[in-house]
Amino acid sequence: MLRLALAADASEAGGAVLDSTGAVAGLLLPPPGGARLLPPGVALAADAARLDGFLAAAGLAQPPTAPGPDLGPENLQRIAAGLAVKVGCWD
Repeated sequence: MLRLALAADASEAGGAVLDSTGAVAGLLLPPPGGARLLPPGVALAADAARLDGFLAAAGLAQPPTAPGPDLGPENLQRIAAGLAVKVGCWD
């Protein structure tokens, strides 16, 4: 489990969380329901190791990769934009 210092909207749950090399570090989780609350500006993500275990159990094991160099904010933003999909709803 990753604890992140960011204000995430519930609609962003399932989005990839990238590390400084552009690798997927986890997936953003929805805010906890019920009486459990997180402090403002805090979000949780399922970490990559947990995701790897889930995928392996489903027969979708991912080969390990070597860490790459830090990409910098501009390159990470470009990579992240390629992962995002804007969804619109109409009345």
